[in-house]
Amino acid sequence: MHRFPKGRAHACAVMSIALPIALSLVLFPIAAHAQEHTTDAATSLLLHLNSSFTGAAGETPTQATGTSYAAGVFGMGANLPSGSRLSYNASGNLAAAQGTLEFWVRPDWNGADGQDRIVLAWGTWGGLLVCKDGGDYLRIIVNRWGPGGTSERGAGLSVASEWVAGVWHHCAFTWNASQVQVYVDGELRAQEAVGFTLPAIAATTFQIGGEGASGPLAGRLDEVRISSAVRTAGEILESYARGLTFASLAIAPDPLQISVGWTVTPTLTAVATSGPVLDVPSAACSWTVVDTTVAKVDVQGRILGRRAGSTSAVALWHGVADAVAITVQAALAAPANPRAVGFHTTARVDWDPVVGDAVAGYEIERRPSGGAFAAVGRVLARTSFNDVGLTPGQAYEYRAVGIDAYGSRITALSTACPATMQATSAGLSRHKNLELLVAFYTEGYAANDINRMTQGIRKAIEFYWRTTEGNLNFDPTFLYIDAPLPADIWSPEVEADLRARGVRDGQYDVAYLMGLDLAGCLGPYHVLGSTVAALGTVCRVAYPENLAAVDYSVAWTFTHEMHHVLERLDDITGDTTPDVVFCHFPWNYPALFGGEGRQLDWGPHYNGIAVTNRLYGDSWLTFPAPYDGVLECVDADGDGLPDADDRAPRDEAGFGSSPAQPDSDFDGLGDLAEYARYDFRGTQPTVPDTDGDGVLDGADPQPLYDVAPTLPQLAAAPVIDGVLEPAWPAFASGYYYTSAPDPFTLETYAGWRAEGLYLAFASSARLRFHVSVDGSGENGRWESPVRHVGGATDTDNLDNRPNHIGDVWGDGNDITFAHGLAGVSVYDRGAIAGAQVASTFTGGVYRTEVLIPATLPPGAGYTWYPAGAGTPVTQGLTLEQGRVLGLNVTVAPVVGSDVWEYSAAWSGLFETHSYVDVTLAGAATGVDDPPATGLPARSALTDVFPNPFNPSVTVRYDVAAPGRVRVSVHDLAGREVACLLDGQKPAGRHALVWTGRDARGRPAASGVYFARFVAAGVAETRKIMLVR
Repeated sequence: MHRFPKGRAHACAVMSIALPIALSLVLFPIAAHAQEHTTDAATSLLLHLNSSFTGAAGETPTQATGTSYAAGVFGMGANLPSGSRLSYNASGNLAAAQGTLEFWVRPDWNGADGQDRIVLAWGTWGGLLVCKDGGDYLRIIVNRWGPGGTSERGAGLSVASEWVAGVWHHCAFTWNASQVQVYVDGELRAQEAVGFTLPAIAATTFQIGGEGASGPLAGRLDEVRISSAVRTAGEILESYARGLTFASLAIAPDPLQISVGWTVTPTLTAVATSGPVLDVPSAACSWTVVDTTVAKVDVQGRILGRRAGSTSAVALWHGVADAVAITVQAALAAPANPRAVGFHTTARVDWDPVVGDAVAGYEIERRPSGGAFAAVGRVLARTSFNDVGLTPGQAYEYRAVGIDAYGSRITALSTACPATMQATSAGLSRHKNLELLVAFYTEGYAANDINRMTQGIRKAIEFYWRTTEGNLNFDPTFLYIDAPLPADIWSPEVEADLRARGVRDGQYDVAYLMGLDLAGCLGPYHVLGSTVAALGTVCRVAYPENLAAVDYSVAWTFTHEMHHVLERLDDITGDTTPDVVFCHFPWNYPALFGGEGRQLDWGPHYNGIAVTNRLYGDSWLTFPAPYDGVLECVDADGDGLPDADDRAPRDEAGFGSSPAQPDSDFDGLGDLAEYARYDFRGTQPTVPDTDGDGVLDGADPQPLYDVAPTLPQLAAAPVIDGVLEPAWPAFASGYYYTSAPDPFTLETYAGWRAEGLYLAFASSARLRFHVSVDGSGENGRWESPVRHVGGATDTDNLDNRPNHIGDVWGDGNDITFAHGLAGVSVYDRGAIAGAQVASTFTGGVYRTEVLIPATLPPGAGYTWYPAGAGTPVTQGLTLEQGRVLGLNVTVAPVVGSDVWEYSAAWSGLFETHSYVDVTLAGAATGVDDPPATGLPARSALTDVFPNPFNPSVTVRYDVAAPGRVRVSVHDLAGREVACLLDGQKPAGRHALVWTGRDARGRPAASGVYFARFVAAGVAETRKIMLVR
């Protein structure tokens, strides 16, 4: 970076320097003027432009008209006014796949002139362009206009307020398959990922200073260098420095204190005579040490303490010099108690921390049996390391050493500890592991806020662990920085600050930025080499929990923004098995259905992200390098949950399940499925019937809620009068979550008729109700079995179509009504025609009855049947026997004019943001009710519905006489997939539900299965089809 001085004292650029110990006189040559480049192995074309357009190696232009020469940075330069043409052969001089373009430019225009100013143009479709565009961005574009199905890539920065006519600037642009970068005056100012090999360019010549007659540069150029390699930041800084003269150099810290064995990289800054201050790499300087037995400087510019004592050193760079006093003391103790555990292809290494503020992190060395130690990784702010890519059966040794923020070793090496890899993966679980850096600038936050925000990140990490069914883990490093944010977004200033604190490029897969006064909640960014990042703290979506120790705004912001990061990881790695898709809808309802509606639970909310997470399954493990880290854990029972491993957000020890049994309570729902079945909490792993409804969790379509799986058809329309007659069929008792300070009772009743949906509530509190309806049902709000028929696409996100993420626009503008208030309306949109509501209050009970008509206005929960381009042919609810609806109900106290769904004391019947699917049944009020016409004449498998099904199918059967009954599901090969029942049943008509999961609780694949019924000598089979 460079900057301008603020009253800082610097060592002068004089001919001698006084040193604290004997080094009486040191003479340095002072650079009298700027120094031109000489060619090196990477140089393709070097144009000094000193009254000649011929290159340093004799390259001649194919065209040079309308050009002239004028004063430059290195003597003379080229003047390229409007109408000039300067072109060269591309072969041997410029490569499409990778390279660097460097030059000095003096524009005849201000940065805000709004005109195209082209420096280099090579080809059109798929070509390379370097310019200042009409939007006043200095930019590079590769794969121009994106032919062949790949997008163009580019990076740039605004120079509208920075550049003025007549002022020289040094510019550098790099490109390759990984990224494009833009440097101005030695500083990296912009970069973006590419993610594919750049194609060849057919054009045989390239033009400097325009593109034909278009985009004339109208300015001067000097010292143009084109390289076949991507130049490093140090090389580009050196290229910039060649065009300057300097007044002084300063070394910090001064004096410098290190320990024996420490290696410290000092910070050096140089002040140019024209004003800028540059950060100078230590390795770029020429060093002299007085007493090399005390300390020495290696080729990387690191000062190494060799023995206790004092000495000094002098650094020389571009004719300016400074001296630093060095004191070497005894070394810090090594990290103690190193220990390692080998798995199959990974190992875990731990050690005790070294006490001392100077220790910023640790470097880890590994050697195979019979080999030599070599550094394999480093960590900051933690004392554990996950090593990957190891050889099964191989024995290794590990040791650790403390490092400072510069990456210099400042402690002795620990003793070695062994780890032997298992020959097989038996008894281990395997999980995707993304190394996460949380860069938290804590200035301005109280200690309690810092702790709550940290727990918010951990809450979100566990949300991902749960909803990917243990397939994805973020392994966090929390880097707490007691300083203000260098900038309000991810920027080169933030990256430079993190590098100065020890963060290496590519050290982390993903990163998250927190601090006061961020620009918002944003992502993804490409930072620190291959790291993909996001930021934010203040966005909020309701979470059904209210722990004082957790900042739920941070939990949601991380959840939302990191899903953008995961989508980008999927994009840049080309991993499409299947796509990681991000659903940013529903923000508002489409104009087709009445224009802008207020979005209640904005963004895709938790359930949307949960569904896309589950879609990806174990394909999280397929991310290629550099994002290919994995976590291996001991999993003795093979159920997918680690037994006891603190690297996992939740293991069997923390969940309470048995590490020796994949289904701890033998209820047909495996331990992992018990943990991951829902979005926010698991069912009870040691209680066979979590909701106490008499159905084992494995056979219960909703094991967390005591809720009726069907809605009965009402024989007669209830009178909506608030009386709540006994004939109302019960639907649910109680609620899943409440933030209310005082407990209350709530009973919910429901039924249907062709004209509408009937709901009733009885509560000890006066409530406002928010009802959300999914008219298509069958898999929560997201399955969309009708939305994508006939080739129609989602109105918001085309990526939703292949994975059927989109669904009705029924979440958001909920149907709302309240006890004691008139009217049923779409939240924030107005009354629903034909709806009825009535309420009473007697005996301390608030009763509310409502009719929600089948015909609904936009935003209230309808199914969109697309035809052609997506024109709706029906709107509202289709109410007929066998139809599946999705329902969710949120309640809150009736308080003044507060009609927001998630008020301070809201409660939910079910998990927030997700639906419970119910089937519209016939007039029977329960599947196990005694038949009105007597007992069945014979035992039989009577029905399976719906068929095809997703996610569950009801199996009806008759039992003529009491006895043992077995109902099971088999695949096409006859193998048993799940046993739904094996026990005694009374005579009567019965039903079971298969949720599409196998005996271990894992989702079964799409395809044909057979439901088999065996009882009293009767054996019958029905074919069923699971469609996911």
